[in-house]
Amino acid sequence: MRPLFASKLATGALDLLPGDLASRRRGSAPLFHPVGNLPVERALAISHLCSAAETPQGWRVRTDRTFENRLERLRRRVRSAQDLGKLYRIVAEGFARLLGAERVLLLHELDCMRGPEVVYATPAPPAGQDLPLANIPREDPLYSFLEKTTRAFVLLDDPRFREAVGDSAALQRLHELGEWKVAVPLRQVDVLVGVVLLAAVHRLDVAFHYRRAIRRLAELIAYACVTLLMFQRLQQEAKEKTTLLEVAKKISSSLELKEVLEMVVEAVRQVVPCDHATVFLIDRERDELKHVVYRGSGRAVARGFRLKLGQGLVGWVAITGQPVLIDNVLEDERYYRLFPDSRSELDVPLVRGDKILGVISLESRRERAFNEHHLELAKAFAAQAAIAIENALLLDELVEKRRLERELSIAREIQKALLPKELPRLRGFKMDAYTLPSGMIGGDLYDVVQFADRSVALAVGDVSGKGTPGAILMATLYSTYRGLLRRGIEPASLMRKLNNLLVERIDPESFATFFLALLDPRKGSVHYCNAGHNPPILVRQDGSYERLEEGGPVLGFLPELSYISAKAELRPGDVLVLYTDGVTEAANAEDELFGEERLISVVRRNRGLGPRRLRKKIIQEVVSFTGRKNLDDDLTLLIVKAASRPGNAARTVGEEESQEVMADGS
Repeated sequence: MRPLFASKLATGALDLLPGDLASRRRGSAPLFHPVGNLPVERALAISHLCSAAETPQGWRVRTDRTFENRLERLRRRVRSAQDLGKLYRIVAEGFARLLGAERVLLLHELDCMRGPEVVYATPAPPAGQDLPLANIPREDPLYSFLEKTTRAFVLLDDPRFREAVGDSAALQRLHELGEWKVAVPLRQVDVLVGVVLLAAVHRLDVAFHYRRAIRRLAELIAYACVTLLMFQRLQQEAKEKTTLLEVAKKISSSLELKEVLEMVVEAVRQVVPCDHATVFLIDRERDELKHVVYRGSGRAVARGFRLKLGQGLVGWVAITGQPVLIDNVLEDERYYRLFPDSRSELDVPLVRGDKILGVISLESRRERAFNEHHLELAKAFAAQAAIAIENALLLDELVEKRRLERELSIAREIQKALLPKELPRLRGFKMDAYTLPSGMIGGDLYDVVQFADRSVALAVGDVSGKGTPGAILMATLYSTYRGLLRRGIEPASLMRKLNNLLVERIDPESFATFFLALLDPRKGSVHYCNAGHNPPILVRQDGSYERLEEGGPVLGFLPELSYISAKAELRPGDVLVLYTDGVTEAANAEDELFGEERLISVVRRNRGLGPRRLRKKIIQEVVSFTGRKNLDDDLTLLIVKAASRPGNAARTVGEEESQEVMADGS
């Protein structure tokens, strides 16, 4: 190229150079020495425009040994890097020294869905601050330009570059982080791997001369980034599999729920970087999520902290059973701020079968901290944790079941001890008693007490509730009634006092029905009071009957209630049947109740039988009606029969229909 032509070409191209570069070049030593007196700025412009070709023929170039030494040192350090973190630091700091840049931002594509993203910055952010969030999506014009350009580096304030990328959102975001002047594309086999951005570059003139060396350096860096990323991912996959295997082994060897969950959370944090990891379990009784384990860098979650089902992202996952991955929680209206510094969140449900047991929640101070791979990892650990939770819950249920069985066994023995061991022998009367709880223990009560004057107290009661609560209420009713009975109080007065005492001693929602009768065997008279209980049936020898229903309301609801007593007579051949609602409310498959009418009918038809055979007949009819032997409610019968002939009274004991207590359902 002739000097005169080169001078004219460079004169026009000078306007394309950045203003600060041109001004600096006027005060610096010339790099290109032309034949003749062509200014170096114009030669530099020619070099920029001809960046894909050699320096124009006829120019003499003065090499920069310091630059070359730094370039070679940087190459060697890139080749020796053993991990990505070290490589990032070498590249950023190396370019800063090589080109005299005051700031460097390195972007590397870790996820093809996001494109190159910021991985390193020089100078580093202040302590406690994260790297700035920025990336170049593949669909952005900036990505397309950097991938296709053949230049070693691009001047970001070149009008032609600005025109090529147009309104690039990625470029605008990057410029919010700094006034970047130069971009060095990192390409591997024509694929953009990353970008080096530089600000306040002081040695751009040297860079133009060594542009081919810089291009080869960029290719070397891109190759190192790809290779180390693949190696890191292989290492990560191996670590993930090893960690999952360790968790599975520990789960099989430990059934302590909290210990297992703590181990799972620690394992998750090893493979999914996060600042906060919390496990919530669902409390179905209260429709809440209860915090059980927390690990993280922030203040620990308060013990027993709870969220309502549906509250926050965690509550949403607990209801839907669907995982969530949120890049910026501040933009999601479902977010509940448990940690003020959180910006992104990943929640996965703990599911076993079709049952949701809880949620593992991971939060980070960085936006877009989690990706789909992290989600899959968290789901894998959640599956392991769900197995552990189910095993621990099954063990807890087994332990609790055995404890309850022991308690029920003890309560059963106590209940049996409260019932009469044998019935008194009454001249002229025969008796039989029977009780069958629907469970191991029941809430029915009967009692037969003979006084010194030969009179007998007959009592039958039923309490609300079953199982242990019912047995406790029954024991309270029994002990209170027995204490009042010793005072010789007539039935109505006893009921009033018994009601007032129960109001003070039992739960407001509990109650009891109770029937008490005083039988005078010499006169055959029955003085009774019925507190809301099923009316006993008195069937006469001739088949007529009456119901003993006089008295008052159930016991234990309200204090100072009124009760009245009434009288009846037991004549020879008459049968008095005291019972609980387990007899009349026994239901068949069509939900039809056995009912009082059927009971009366059975007693009337079989009134000639003795108490024991009559009791068996009643039970037989109930079982036949329901179609099953196991009843839904406790069943109790107390039967008293007056002898048909006074002369038979002395022979009551020892006959087939002798007094007998049946408290075990046999």
